[in-house]
Amino acid sequence: MKNLLFAIYVSTLLTLAACTPPDLMPDDSGGVDVFEPLPKPECPADEFHWQPLRAAGETAFAETEAVRALATFDDGSGPALFVGGRFQEFGGVAAANIARWDGESFTPLGEGLNSAVFALAVYDDGRGTALYAGGEFTVAGGVPSFFMARWDGQSWSTLGESRCEELTASDCALAGGVAQQAGTTCDMLACPNAPAEACCASSFGASAECLEIPRDICNEIGGLPLGSDTFCATSGCDAGEPSACCLSTGTCTDASSSACTVLGGLSLGSGTQCASVDCSDSETTACCMPSGLCTDVVASACLASGGAVLGPDTRCADDACPDVSTRACCLNTPLNGPVTAMAVYDDGDGQALYVGGVFDTAGSIELNNVARWDGRTYTPLGEGTAGAVFAITVYNDGRGNALYVGGAFPIAGTATVNGLARWDGENWSALNQGLSSAVLALTVQTTESEDFLVVGGAFEIAGGVEANRIAVWDGNIWASLGDGLDGSVSSVVIFDEGDGPRLFAGGEFSAAGDGVDASNVARWDGQSWSALSGELDGSVSAIASFGSESDLSLIFAGEFTQADGEDSQRLARWTCNAPDDEPGDPAADAP
Repeated sequence: MKNLLFAIYVSTLLTLAACTPPDLMPDDSGGVDVFEPLPKPECPADEFHWQPLRAAGETAFAETEAVRALATFDDGSGPALFVGGRFQEFGGVAAANIARWDGESFTPLGEGLNSAVFALAVYDDGRGTALYAGGEFTVAGGVPSFFMARWDGQSWSTLGESRCEELTASDCALAGGVAQQAGTTCDMLACPNAPAEACCASSFGASAECLEIPRDICNEIGGLPLGSDTFCATSGCDAGEPSACCLSTGTCTDASSSACTVLGGLSLGSGTQCASVDCSDSETTACCMPSGLCTDVVASACLASGGAVLGPDTRCADDACPDVSTRACCLNTPLNGPVTAMAVYDDGDGQALYVGGVFDTAGSIELNNVARWDGRTYTPLGEGTAGAVFAITVYNDGRGNALYVGGAFPIAGTATVNGLARWDGENWSALNQGLSSAVLALTVQTTESEDFLVVGGAFEIAGGVEANRIAVWDGNIWASLGDGLDGSVSSVVIFDEGDGPRLFAGGEFSAAGDGVDASNVARWDGQSWSALSGELDGSVSAIASFGSESDLSLIFAGEFTQADGEDSQRLARWTCNAPDDEPGDPAADAP
């Protein structure tokens, strides 16, 4: 999946560059001062320095591949910094790809996630405020959860399209849904957010594990659905040792008797093994199963499964099961690809979580890399984007708040946008001529007179202005920030060290402005670029402020292993605390 994302990213960058108008010429608009007062720490700016973010008493760091996302949130245990990325351990504790830092130590979030986290956001879907994680994972807390998951402080839950349709049992099964009892209608039934049934989620036999998950997800992980309205408390995945089971195809598989029955097979009893059994002699017949599906099985297997035998020489291709009545069908299907960006936005219909990444659909819903999640279902934003989305934020350009989406795409909806697009709730529009390459980071700076959208990425031109990897948009024109950076910018944030707000940019670069040495992080004061004392020896993926005013710091995350020559575990704090200071109360920075 990691290689796939990289390939998509590179190919889309090339496409985007090819779509950039050839006559884009730089202008001399220069930098702009885009700052206003912010909360600031209670210490002088010249005392800021690097500190590794580590648990008390920790001296050696575990191997951690990368940290990709940061968010502050109180999950019921107090305000904390949540860290997502690709790792298996943090602060001396096992923490699969996501961990919680309370200012003193790291703790895991349940069983964690089975693959990388790329984005974190805090959102209330009506059930209370929770932490949402997006990435390339497919399991959260031991439960299948494709690319998105919700942490409420106690456990993980899945997200997906949830709706009820009245279908025949066979059509419901083909759509990946869970058919309800015969005679039920959607008026009678509110499908749960994740319609579940008992699923044997590992190999058949004594080692099978039972999970209550949607049928389509059970099928995705190669499991065995045990039918609607079944529960793990009453449905064992093991009804004895595996025995020979003759399937409708004439093949034999070793399965428990219950698994064999659900498969429509004929269990040959305890002590039998496929190695000594020939199932190919069994003549099959069309069988109407209790679910309403027709399957070709031997008559004894049909009867053992509670089915109706349609007679000798019948086949499902020729005979339809007589029960074609519709019933309520609960459909629940997640996104089909990784999530790389999230933002909360109220489009007039209430707050919703907007997600972007590299995905096409959620079940039958066509999304194209960006979607709106309201706590129940995904909905599209028009025709979406023609390429990956890496950044989302909300910005008011004078016409009211709108959603701004950045990434590696030349088109959004039907508009040519070149990497950055505005969604007003109904239509996509471009920001002048857009960018010459991908957008990777967005933030907003508010002043007394107007707001500015700060944009970072891999581009060199913004709307005809030379703007090396970083630029600002005021709603009408683009402007550069001096000479910019000599490499890509992955994160931008505003922070006041005590002598006025500054823009901090992180990414993969070595110089800022007019030849200022700046290893992967630099600071813009409204007129010129400067470096932070001491360097980070690897790229920066995310930056966030954390702590109270007495301990307000900037947290940097990425792939670096050292901060100012001191060992670091992909996390470092830019702080004015003395090295031996105890962390303060982080409550002031919690959402």
